Amino acid sequence: MLCIDDVCLLPPIASSDHDVVSFKLFTSLLSHADVPVTSTQPNFSKANWDGLRDFMSSICWQSEFANCKSVQEYWDKFLLFVNEGVHEFVPLFKPTRHSSRTKVYCRRVRKLRAKKLSCWKLYRQFKTNALFVKYKRISKLYSQAISDHIAKTEASLIADGRIGQFYKIRKK
Repeated sequence: MLCIDDVCLLPPIASSDHDVVSFKLFTSLLSHADVPVTSTQPNFSKANWDGLRDFMSSICWQSEFANCKSVQEYWDKFLLFVNEGVHEFVPLFKPTRHSSRTKVYCRRVRKLRAKKLSCWKLYRQFKTNALFVKYKRISKLYSQAISDHIAKTEASLIADGRIGQFYKIRKK
């Protein structure tokens, strides 16, 4: 939604015969939560810019705007051609969804995970019984640390009244 306020005419710049129009423009932008999810989007990096330029240049703007009576009508007419040009000269692509819902664990859990992975690499390389036993011990500590973290987080959510977040545990 657009709103224009405080419109006033100012003197021309330099020797121009046109007055300067000053105004404040207020806009209401949609947040990411309000933007509808579409299956495809324009891929502007692969647009046919020459074709779009030629299309926009071929429009007789004076005759297209001849019947417009308000700024909104001018804007709507302009957007009609821009959207038509984008539809014609910009290919669509289906964006991939990047999951930002990675679990954030406390430092202790992250260190145990790193240690577990390190033990596994050592065991895979040397295949000794002692390294396997060490890997199993660290793996068990890591699993317990994750369970403790989840229980603590859920208890915190219940105490705060923010129930409804569920965790999936994938044991490796």
